[in-house]
Amino acid sequence: MSRLHSQLVTLIAALSTAVCAAGQVQAEPIELDTPAGIARGWLATVDLADPAVDVRTLVRQTDSDGVAELVSPEAWLTGDGYDLVVNANFFGATGDGAARIVGLSVSDGVVVSRPRTFDGRYHPALVIGDNGRAKIGLFGTDAVSGAREAVAGVGGSATSALPGTLLVDDGLNLGETARVQPTTRRPRTAIGVSEDGEALFIIVVDGRQDGWSVGVTLPELADLLIDRGAWDAVNLDGGGSSAFIWRQGDQVLSNRPSDGGYRSVAVSLGVRVGVRAVENASASQADKE
Repeated sequence: MSRLHSQLVTLIAALSTAVCAAGQVQAEPIELDTPAGIARGWLATVDLADPAVDVRTLVRQTDSDGVAELVSPEAWLTGDGYDLVVNANFFGATGDGAARIVGLSVSDGVVVSRPRTFDGRYHPALVIGDNGRAKIGLFGTDAVSGAREAVAGVGGSATSALPGTLLVDDGLNLGETARVQPTTRRPRTAIGVSEDGEALFIIVVDGRQDGWSVGVTLPELADLLIDRGAWDAVNLDGGGSSAFIWRQGDQVLSNRPSDGGYRSVAVSLGVRVGVRAVENASASQADKE
């Protein structure tokens, strides 16, 4: 795909830039001109160096290792006071409103699901340390010990010839070898980090909706993140799971899920800003002490 097609265009509208004054988080609607038509979605930039910003893995673990309740991302926003919520890990439903999480997930230092490997390679994951800085890579058990929060995509598999690489690795577009279905236009969710680990880029692109959004391929998604400043990135669960829900003052802005509503998922990623973030961080530290 040419760089021309990967150019990010900000919608000219009253909502073109939504900035939360209480913390360094910016969210904006995006529009991409692809060979198949227009793709639309949302992109957020999160300043992890700001102490008023708190990023958390949102999961309700059951008694079984790696199994969690299925929860709508919208519920975390309305019930738990988050300002931005997106879906995260792939998962497989187990029945009774629960699912087995695919890949690494860590919530407030607690390992909910372990890293996965295939053919000696770990699956791609995002890890946030106790210092609040983020990194993305093919992480194994060593990363778990230092993780405060973590979510993951999927890597290699016996059912796919693709190696399951990162989406972006050291600024390079690896979308063609990432999973899943890299050349298929789909709704997508992905997360990138800056080279210094102080900026988090969260993107959700709608798809499967004629007249609104045709979806994107993984190479196109990688270009969008590179254009914004991502040094590394991982593709997360997409399709009907893709969700981006953003609170701006009294308004709640969101993507358009391809299912017509938000799908309940096993793991989401949430961002708090301002007073709620500081209070949450202080409470978490007190619990550890």
